[in-house]
Amino acid sequence: MTVSFDLGWWAVPLAINVVLFAAAIWRIPPAEPNGYFPDMGPAIVGFINFACATIASLVAWLIWAVLT
Repeated sequence: MTVSFDLGWWAVPLAINVVLFAAAIWRIPPAEPNGYFPDMGPAIVGFINFACATIASLVAWLIWAVLT
């Protein structure tokens, strides 16, 4: 019995996906306590970072799906 794993071209969009989401996590600014009201700035920036990473990741997978 032989088991083999073929690392094909799907590794390229996977690497793009990992890099984009790691950068999105790394770029979230720390929240600072402001008393009674939470600081929504880092949450909004984090949401925008993850939205951009998701869109770019989906485009990379779409290009991979069209080319293969």
